[in-house]
Amino acid sequence: MHCLDSNTGATIWSKRTNSDENDDVNSTPVVVNGLVIVPTNAKIVVAYEAITGEDAWEQKVDGPSTFGPLLHKGLLVVVAESVYLLDPTNGPLRQHIEWKGDSVEFAESIGRDVVIALRGAWPPKDSSEIAFLNESGVHRSASLIGCCFHFRYLTEKRLL
Repeated sequence: MHCLDSNTGATIWSKRTNSDENDDVNSTPVVVNGLVIVPTNAKIVVAYEAITGEDAWEQKVDGPSTFGPLLHKGLLVVVAESVYLLDPTNGPLRQHIEWKGDSVEFAESIGRDVVIALRGAWPPKDSSEIAFLNESGVHRSASLIGCCFHFRYLTEKRLL
């Protein structure tokens, strides 16, 4: 993880996120409450002080994370094999949602909910499953005809 001066490109601080064999970071960090937070392929989410690069907190998850994280209603949504809702300030788990026999491919914040695309069978068959969740857990799901792994939310029209 590297923090650079946006004017000069000079390195302000640099950190190795972990020492595991699979030490890559394939997700995009978020900056919230003065922290830089990023999930890693080593099944952890790490947070650093944005200004100094000092370690702030670490949280284990159940798989590598190659997407996100998202901010949703003050919570950090981390996509690994399942979904984690964390307090971004100091990392405690607020909610963990998993699907037996399936895993999460993608997530998007859509205002009051987070929509999850499940991986399903591979190769994909003729439908995809999505789930709508909030701080309390999954409150509805839908089956879509066709394969849908990624989507975007149009806020102005409230369309997914």
